[in-house]
Amino acid sequence: LMAEMLLQKGAEKTEGIFRIVGNKKVVINMQEKVNKGGEIDPNISIHDLASLFKSWFATLPDTLVPISLMPDLITSSEDKTFIKFIDKMPKAHLYTLKYLIGFFQKLKDSESVTLMGASNLAICFGPDVISTRHVKEFKDFEKFKDISCNFLTTLINELPTGDVYPLDLSLV
Repeated sequence: LMAEMLLQKGAEKTEGIFRIVGNKKVVINMQEKVNKGGEIDPNISIHDLASLFKSWFATLPDTLVPISLMPDLITSSEDKTFIKFIDKMPKAHLYTLKYLIGFFQKLKDSESVTLMGASNLAICFGPDVISTRHVKEFKDFEKFKDISCNFLTTLINELPTGDVYPLDLSLV
């Protein structure tokens, strides 16, 4: 829903979408409202909505790429087999990730306007998709930051997503 709202509000025509942070108070209030079953205010600004979208991924109980799969992710990073790696993910995580990547691929097509190519989107979303909560040392944090950026950049550039994106909302 938020991805579609972002497109309706002009995400493909907004320079720096996801780099410009929304109003923290508005985003927190909207999170609370949605968590209680409320609707997203259709008048929310595009940057507030983009921040709400990012925060949804950041506040998942387990990140989109489950913490339990970190050793496999590291191996796939070394072997350059990210596309094969995602088949190990639980189905709900996999389908959500593929939808997100499909959305990013759509945004990437407008890179000349948004200035948000695959690597910029990966930098913005990497920490929200791959957890660094278990990392204790700075050098390991940098390693996971690089892995998350390479992972998302590779998926945005190479992953077929037509089976889940765009979602036919008339079926929901």
